[in-house]
Amino acid sequence: TETTNNNNKYFNGRFGASIQYTALARLGSNFTTQRTFLVASAPLSPQQIPCFIEPHIHTIKALAGFKSLGTVTLGASINDTQIGRGTQIRVSVACRNDTTVDIQSVEIKLMEVISVSTESSNSNSSSDYLDTDIENHQQYIKNTLLEKKDIQLSGTAKKTRKETRRNRSPQDLDEENREIFHRLLEGDCVIPILIPQQARDSYSGNTFKVQHYLKLKLQTQAFVDNVEVKIPLSIGYAPENTDPITTTNDYIQPVA
Repeated sequence: TETTNNNNKYFNGRFGASIQYTALARLGSNFTTQRTFLVASAPLSPQQIPCFIEPHIHTIKALAGFKSLGTVTLGASINDTQIGRGTQIRVSVACRNDTTVDIQSVEIKLMEVISVSTESSNSNSSSDYLDTDIENHQQYIKNTLLEKKDIQLSGTAKKTRKETRRNRSPQDLDEENREIFHRLLEGDCVIPILIPQQARDSYSGNTFKVQHYLKLKLQTQAFVDNVEVKIPLSIGYAPENTDPITTTNDYIQPVA
């Protein structure tokens, strides 16, 4: 059952709520007993679910929004989006920079978003720790579970103003997209990501949701748009037949 309880602080004390599993036994009308216990999720399916983000052209502007600085084409892929804690996944990234600014760095973040519905929660109080999504009736916390910065990536050098103003035909764009696609297949830039043990199970209930995603960000100079791509993930117990080479031996805490 999903419950909200101000006396049982969960999620680092920032939500007055918890997820509890309770067994209740009654004998006649005079005896009742109950026990609260931890529940571990079943192992994930061993079948991999890859994801491919096809190359997409992003227009880059100065933050004032009036001046276009050119375009960046970004593509990405991940070998599995249904992954166990302690398991390593591989993220491939490829880009083409057709702007007048350098892409200074490439970073990847593994994000965890914990949200509670304000419609189904017993508590109407707000917290300084929480962000509020009024439209979707939710309060939420975003945690960065893992962050990698300064990733080396080809195709990030800027172009001259003349090169960015060159009119590219549909055939040119197709050829550029095929180039990025082949670089992804060939593993031009592969970043290993180890899912940390402290990651919670991905979960979707009436009151609580725990969602995970990878955020890829191309960092440009100050006062210029940055390109971001998000890849949703499902995290839980590693499949029983997971290759031990890619899995740590640390004890995995049960969900909740």
